[in-house]
Amino acid sequence: MRDACRVIIYTLLIALLLLGFIGIADGIIELLGLFFLLLLTLAGFFNSKNHFKIRILFYVSLYSLTYIVFLWLYRDSLYLVLLFLALVVYLLSFPRWQSKKAADEELHSIVFDPVNDEDKK
Repeated sequence: MRDACRVIIYTLLIALLLLGFIGIADGIIELLGLFFLLLLTLAGFFNSKNHFKIRILFYVSLYSLTYIVFLWLYRDSLYLVLLFLALVVYLLSFPRWQSKKAADEELHSIVFDPVNDEDKK
C-alpha cells in the first residue's frame, strides 16, 4: 500500500513537471532533452524492481533540476514552481543508503547443531 501511494505521488509530480517543461520548450535541443526525460521516466515507471524504480526516478529528478538550472542560465528566467516540484521529487526519491555497519552485523538468530551424547563424554 505504501509503495503504491508513493508511485501515485511520483506520477502526479512528474506529470506536472513534464507538462511545465512542454509549455516552456522552444528549440529542438530543449525538445530533445524533454524527450530524454520522458524516456527515463517511462523506464522508471515500467521497471519491475521497486528499488531500481526509485533510483531511476532519483535520476529523473536530478536531470529535471539540471534542466531548470540550464534554462535559468541560458534564458535568464527562473521557473520557481518547476524548481519547487523538481526539489520535492528529488527529496522524495533520494535513495536511502544502508550503512556498512548495519550490513555487516550478524543476525541475532543463530541455529546451533544438536549436541550428541558421545561428545559430552
